[in-house]
Amino acid sequence: MNIIEDFIPSNRPNRPGVTITPTSITVHNTGNTNKGADAAMHASYIKSTNDKVSWHYTVDDYNVIQHIPIDEMAWHAGCRKGNETSIGIEICMNQGINMEMAEENAQQLIAYLMAKTSITDIKKHQDWTGKYCPAVLLKEGRWEQFVRGCFCLFEEKKNIKKEHWAKIYYQLLINRGMVIYEERFDDPITRGELFAILCRMLEL
Repeated sequence: MNIIEDFIPSNRPNRPGVTITPTSITVHNTGNTNKGADAAMHASYIKSTNDKVSWHYTVDDYNVIQHIPIDEMAWHAGCRKGNETSIGIEICMNQGINMEMAEENAQQLIAYLMAKTSITDIKKHQDWTGKYCPAVLLKEGRWEQFVRGCFCLFEEKKNIKKEHWAKIYYQLLINRGMVIYEERFDDPITRGELFAILCRMLEL
């Protein structure tokens, strides 16, 4: 996932600079249906406003833009506890947007954050203050489906087997005709194995 970092300047009033340890991820819809109200427009707005409003990410059908590091507080939840414990994600809903793709991008982002932070608590803005948000997901009755999609993507990310860093060198040696019967990447090498490798390198 390509995340564009476009941080709010540290001297702006809507970036308090308070360190947090988030325990949940809060999903919002921007509430802005105007044409062109995409992630880039919100990134521009959030860097210039003097209002005490901010969030960590904006997602549209093409981009994911980060405005504040996830270990800093943002003003998005409408209450102190939500702001101090949650990562805020705004999903755009502007005229002409591919809403399905925007929500899929948001799910990919949430799954990434879950894998990165071990956070598994996904909240609606509504859970903090009762506000009808994320309005699109709530109005269409798709909140539970959205959350399930996040967890499915999270499980997929967990199940992707990461190859050992030495795998490429192992394969290069085999390609050059050096027979190696076991990978054992993290086992200590014996002096005998080292002698054998050196002899093969020197073609003795």
